[in-house]
Amino acid sequence: MIWRHGIGRRAARLGFDRPILWVSLPTALDARRALPHRALVYYCGDDFAALDGVDHGPVTRMETELAEAADLIVVSHPRLAAKFPAAKVLYLPHGVDCGRFAAVPGAPPAGPPVAGYLGLIDGRTDFDALEAAARALPGWHFDLAGPVAAEVAGRVARLAALPNLRLTGPVPAAEVPALFARWTAGLLPYRDTPMTRACDPLKLREYLAAGLPVVAFPFAAALPGAAALEIRAPADLAAGLQAVRAEPAARRAERRRAMAAEDWGRRAETLGRALDALA
Repeated sequence: MIWRHGIGRRAARLGFDRPILWVSLPTALDARRALPHRALVYYCGDDFAALDGVDHGPVTRMETELAEAADLIVVSHPRLAAKFPAAKVLYLPHGVDCGRFAAVPGAPPAGPPVAGYLGLIDGRTDFDALEAAARALPGWHFDLAGPVAAEVAGRVARLAALPNLRLTGPVPAAEVPALFARWTAGLLPYRDTPMTRACDPLKLREYLAAGLPVVAFPFAAALPGAAALEIRAPADLAAGLQAVRAEPAARRAERRRAMAAEDWGRRAETLGRALDALA
């Protein structure tokens, strides 16, 4: 394949001599055969057997072969760890850049309360729950910030017709802290599916690093830091938002302190030690 020769030439120019090979997709299986390396790391951030739009049979077989060949398997969720030999697994959940959110005020914003979601709006989203909550809480504003997947465009258009719901589109990373400063609470409105049960949303730690209370659906009960979340059934989303609005202001500072241990710098140190052990 062309990519094999291209990567090989680039590695030679950079002076790489049998580097650690890091792959994050089962379909990269051929890379281990094509590129000389001293160790193979498989980073597994999703349950590919549960992803929509994936040919699960071939991908599962490739992943099994890749896991057998790997010297280290890094996973972002405990459910993913259970798929692989324990002796090879490093559980490394996502981190957060706490410093990015230091400027978000420590108190809820003035004015009407705002519930916000940041991320891809796709088939994981519980649109019925969002619509019911927006109708039940006419005094709240609902912000959905992020790209809309084509397959749900019609359903999203129905949501956008609600007078207290706004679609902001994709938000540049530099503007995310200012966006959070306008929110009363963050949302994780994912449906409970095999795919979401194995996900570790980056946005969760970003919400918490900004001090935001988070209302999530039951899939999130298995996430690290779930004790900091308001877990509600989809039908109770409105009640969950009302509950977090009444919380003491000190809870925001508590969430920020808890996220200090989740910083990307600490994650990098943990990963660095594991990679050094492969040398």
